[in-house]
Amino acid sequence: MTVTSNQSKGSFVAFIPYKLDIAGRPELSLFPLNVLFAKYKTVDGNVVIGKALYEPDLKSLSKKGTVFRMTYRNAYGGDGRLIIRYDFLKEKYQGEKFVRGESVGQAEGTEWDRFFMQFGVLGISDGERGE
Repeated sequence: MTVTSNQSKGSFVAFIPYKLDIAGRPELSLFPLNVLFAKYKTVDGNVVIGKALYEPDLKSLSKKGTVFRMTYRNAYGGDGRLIIRYDFLKEKYQGEKFVRGESVGQAEGTEWDRFFMQFGVLGISDGERGE
């Protein structure tokens, strides 16, 4: 599922990711296969699209109390990362995005699609690696 919306400096594109599916690791299905942020705008009559892909660091999976947590790293390098949490007690997702060591935004939600739509609204940030 892809959602688009106009913003003042171009438009963002929100992608709803597939769930991570690894045999013998059912707890990983709480998390996405990957997370893609994108933004597009028109420059000199041409559509220009920028995107940043984040992939799971499976070794970072942890559980504290009722909360599972995993870190995602920018596939294009740099220090961009996401931290995604799922709280079983509250049945809620939380995500925070970091670029150059600084938090650039966060989102939360109880439904998979709505959470990732809100997370995707963060788009691409200044200094974020991508293509």
